[in-house]
Amino acid sequence: MFSLLNPLFVTQKNLITSLYIALGADNIKSVDSCMSRIRLTVHDTSKVADDSSFLNLKAKGVVREGDAVHLIYGQNSPVMAVQLKNAASIMDNEVISDLMKIFQKTKYIINIAKVQDGVKVFFHPAPHITQDAVMQFQKKHKIHSTLKNDVMEFKADEEFARQLQNTVLYWDLVQSNFILSRAGEVLDVRQNNYDIILTLKNPVDIDGWEQQGVYAEYSTINPSELVIQDCNEEFCNTFFEYCDFLKK
Repeated sequence: MFSLLNPLFVTQKNLITSLYIALGADNIKSVDSCMSRIRLTVHDTSKVADDSSFLNLKAKGVVREGDAVHLIYGQNSPVMAVQLKNAASIMDNEVISDLMKIFQKTKYIINIAKVQDGVKVFFHPAPHITQDAVMQFQKKHKIHSTLKNDVMEFKADEEFARQLQNTVLYWDLVQSNFILSRAGEVLDVRQNNYDIILTLKNPVDIDGWEQQGVYAEYSTINPSELVIQDCNEEFCNTFFEYCDFLKK
């Protein structure tokens, strides 16, 4: 399983993922750096968040010109540029993206293990995870895959396995951001088994959330409570880490 016990690691992942989202998610065209800036170009400038969003993410300044966006992070810029480039390459990887569709992002994944000549994905049983879905994935990407006893196995090298493991954490962070950015003012957050319960100041429209892999409904007992359903343990850990990160 993926350890979320190192707070510095988690905080940096949160920051890089938040930058990825603020830049428009799959909107990044290129990433480079100089001594004090992360230098990016984007496909669509209208998808990039306003300057205040980047300042809230600890940037010291933002420079825009045409399709270029420069984020000033001082001496940390070169390292952060590499991390942001890695995040973009992972999130935009078509093979991994199609795997995430099979497993509805990370909702049903229990663990990912590297074996001698491939990768095993252990998952909770679900009606949509079928031999047909795996065969379509195999045909499209020409990757030999098998599905047996709630385990999907396919041939892949160690680098791909590492990227897939990182994707689970990145997707959980993206999902956490999706929920919190649309929930409005949150008065309280708590966990009940594998449900996350948000107490909202005002109700928000949750139409379309399911298409993003987020299953939510309002409590019948307390209509101000929004229940995010069937979250696995790793997602709950990531979600609460992300909440703590946003409070800082």
